[in-house]
Amino acid sequence: MIFELANILFLSHISVIGFGLILAVWEKWALNLWEREQEYFIVLWDLQNVHKDESPRTDFEGTLYPSHIDRNIVELYYPKWKYILRVVVSWVITTFFCGLNCFTVLIWMDLFEGRAPIPAIIVQAVIVQVFTITFNFMSEALTDAENHKYQEHYYNSYLAKLFIFQFVNQYCAFFYIAIKQQFTNLGCINGDCVHMIRKQLPIQFLVLIFLRVLQVVLMTLTVELKLFLEKRVILKAGGDPPHYCFVEKQSKFGQFRIREQIEAMTALSLTLGYVLLFGAIVPTIVPLCFLVFVIQLRACSILVTTAANRTVPRASMGIGVWRSVIHCLMFTGIFFSGYLLVQFEPMFAGAQVLTKLTCLTVYSGTLILWFVVADWLFPTRTPSVQTLEGRRDHTAKKLQQKVEKKVLQRLAEREVDELSREESSFTSEQKNQAQLVKDSQWDQISPAIPKSAT
Repeated sequence: MIFELANILFLSHISVIGFGLILAVWEKWALNLWEREQEYFIVLWDLQNVHKDESPRTDFEGTLYPSHIDRNIVELYYPKWKYILRVVVSWVITTFFCGLNCFTVLIWMDLFEGRAPIPAIIVQAVIVQVFTITFNFMSEALTDAENHKYQEHYYNSYLAKLFIFQFVNQYCAFFYIAIKQQFTNLGCINGDCVHMIRKQLPIQFLVLIFLRVLQVVLMTLTVELKLFLEKRVILKAGGDPPHYCFVEKQSKFGQFRIREQIEAMTALSLTLGYVLLFGAIVPTIVPLCFLVFVIQLRACSILVTTAANRTVPRASMGIGVWRSVIHCLMFTGIFFSGYLLVQFEPMFAGAQVLTKLTCLTVYSGTLILWFVVADWLFPTRTPSVQTLEGRRDHTAKKLQQKVEKKVLQRLAEREVDELSREESSFTSEQKNQAQLVKDSQWDQISPAIPKSAT
């Protein structure tokens, strides 16, 4: 309904503007609410300084040298230039594989000149999934080879590689239709490249949903197959049929470590990216994205409870680098929807390149300005967080005062006890002499040296 109202307000045919503005308002509002909730839980769970507790990864390789902080202990160090060289080589390989992936997909698109039938679209989705599985193993090996010292750096590098590759892998076919298809021999169908994207996107979504469900089913069946084969071996050896408890079944479960966690979250981010990038021209992708989220989250929960071992608990300071991923998708979506607006809307038919570029700049600048306004309207830091911090500081101060008071009280009691013990060790004569000194009765004090001795 909102979309139709926007179309009416914007002269019925400028749908990119209508839904593009709605999408920009929604995405910034949702992101700020996300960050607001993150800020609240960071303060609630006292995670502000969690990054200060970093410890080297067990896989880190280096040479023992005296620590820069404490010379009395030794710590593993690795030469800076070697670390940078490893990172550069890793990213060169990643870039090459991204280029190979893009080249493969574009060649497949060129075979049909953008008019791929449904079987070809399904094959294209399978190609995407094959490249995905291949690079999932490559990215782990490449990130391990970089020899990161701390887990945070390892995680961010892994995520960056996976996201950049998946960005190329998932979206390059649709960028091809939007940017290059119009300049091919056949061009777009009826001159409408947007309609071609609208036609192919839902099919791509359905194939990705099917492959995700198939992946979970295969992993679950793998566990059952391992248990069946083990039971078969025991029965052949003449043993009794085994009855597995849940802990015993877990020995056959797969892993759900850093790689699997990043893959699961990246899949959700890329699904959201379809909305942020193409939602302005394909509004129907929004309910499809919701459906994919429901299925992927449900599939992931089934996976981690029936076919994967428990994850290793780690301290995490909010959404971290995922915020940068969403920002990248948001800004790319703004400029891409602006390009679609000036390139395919009827009002820009026959317009000069300078006119289109000016309108693209105005459109993108307006939405970016809205982002600034949204930060003022929907601040990420709320008074409840400030109140929570104030209460935490006040409680810590009160506890510190009570502890200090208790410590001082115990010190005073200890001094009194020591004095009483010292007094108890004095003889009665010494106590009498001390009392005479206290009363200033100097003539009654016996001399230290008897007169007879003098």
